[in-house]
Order: sequence, then C-alpha cells, then structure tokens
Amino acid sequence: MRWPGFYKALFRLSFGRRLPKTRGQLTVDGLQGRVRIRRDAFGVPYIDAEGDVDAWFAVGFCQA
Repeated sequence: MRWPGFYKALFRLSFGRRLPKTRGQLTVDGLQGRVRIRRDAFGVPYIDAEGDVDAWFAVGFCQA
C-alpha cells in the first residue's frame, strides 16, 4: 500500500530526517585545522583530524 503524498510530507515534518548526511562537504566555524569525517555503509563515523581539540569537536558534531 502506498501512502498519499500528504501523509508522507506530514510524517517527514513530524519526525525529521534521522539518518546522517553521508555525502558532500560542510564548512564549520570553530576548528583549528582540517577535519575529515567519513561514514561507512552503516553510518558509523571515522574521524581524521590534525589535532586532539579538532577531533573532539568532530565527535561532538557527529553526536549532534
């Protein structure tokens, strides 16, 4: 059974998008160096950072 478009839109507005963004590039203020966050097929993040502070920033970013 297919839901009419109205119900799909209502469901998406109510619950939002739960899966992490896995493609593209973001620029974020607050970093001291370059950070790369890769995600595998299951959405598990892998963080490469130039420093510890940036790595912890990226962990928080992934959790948010």
